[in-house]
Amino acid sequence: MVEAAASLLREAPASFVFDQFDFVANALTKAHSLGDVCHRAVASHLRASAVEHVRSRQGAGAFPQDEQLRDSADEAAGRARPGTPVRQFFEELSQTAGENIRQTHLQDEEVGV
Repeated sequence: MVEAAASLLREAPASFVFDQFDFVANALTKAHSLGDVCHRAVASHLRASAVEHVRSRQGAGAFPQDEQLRDSADEAAGRARPGTPVRQFFEELSQTAGENIRQTHLQDEEVGV
């Protein structure tokens, strides 16, 4: 049931996981208490709502959406207790954004931008 409800959030706006921090924290905590499979599924749906959106940029450099994701995820991770599934979720979002930024810079360098 928790997984099915979380699947509806895949199409939520990118800011949902940050704007609704308490809801997300509760969902992740509940899913974690129900087991690893449930936790992974809920985290995956929530992650998709944050990262699976169209990105655009003007010229070279990181996508602004990736920078915003990294910064918002860092802030949210700071709100969560260390060692919790909530903290892990937001740290992983930040890492994803950071990797996207690094990849974009590498691609820019390859094409000489």
